[in-house]
Amino acid sequence: MVPLVRRVLSWFGEVARRASTVCDCLAVSTLRLADLKKDIERRWRGAASEADIAVGLMPWEEAIIRRFVSDGARVLLVGCGSGRDLLVLAARGYVVTGVDPAVEALNTARHRLAERELSATLIAGFFEDVPISGPFDAVIFSSFTYGYIPESRRRVEALRKAGALLAPGAHIVLSYFANRPPHRGLIAVARTMGAVTRSDWRFEPGDLVDMVDRGGRWICRYAHAFSAGEIAEEAAAAGLRVVAQSEPPDEAPYAVVALP
Repeated sequence: MVPLVRRVLSWFGEVARRASTVCDCLAVSTLRLADLKKDIERRWRGAASEADIAVGLMPWEEAIIRRFVSDGARVLLVGCGSGRDLLVLAARGYVVTGVDPAVEALNTARHRLAERELSATLIAGFFEDVPISGPFDAVIFSSFTYGYIPESRRRVEALRKAGALLAPGAHIVLSYFANRPPHRGLIAVARTMGAVTRSDWRFEPGDLVDMVDRGGRWICRYAHAFSAGEIAEEAAAAGLRVVAQSEPPDEAPYAVVALP
């Protein structure tokens, strides 16, 4: 009897999980792009703890920087947040410019830089929206930041913008979520819902969303997970090429992109 009850409860739990996923996707599909971006900013608004900051660079980040970023290089760090990677790069003598939409996180980064007597240029806003002057010897999209940009066309534009900021021989570094099997039927329904409600963006295969309660306010968590070859396709559409890319089961999928 007990195994049967467990199976029934498990089935109801799975049905509830799937129903929640459908509801979240349909709700998010009706948002305007400005509202979706506002939720992305709210998601990262809080300051990272000192323990999080102390983590510094991940092993794969260390390896990429050693290979592709020369000492003293001019680095643009997209999604610098509270400073986990920003502080390390500044301490090592890189000339760092950080950009992030979360003003509170940037203020924390600014405070931590001052505490350590380090300097960096900090810009508030989404990379794809704010004016930035180059050139840079490296443009680094901080951990998984590239996948937080909704829609392939907008990610391509962000890559094109990053490419225009590169000095000769420079590189773009990005990490990304590996794709899960797409729920194509759900994506189609969400796209239809977006069209009916005249939303100004559309779901795409690989988009992952859920709604979470942040202090009594429901916000959308959005991320795009990439299928095999998708990074190379977006780079090519931006007039760039992939010069290095991780292979499973590496710690984190990453790609290094450069001008042709």
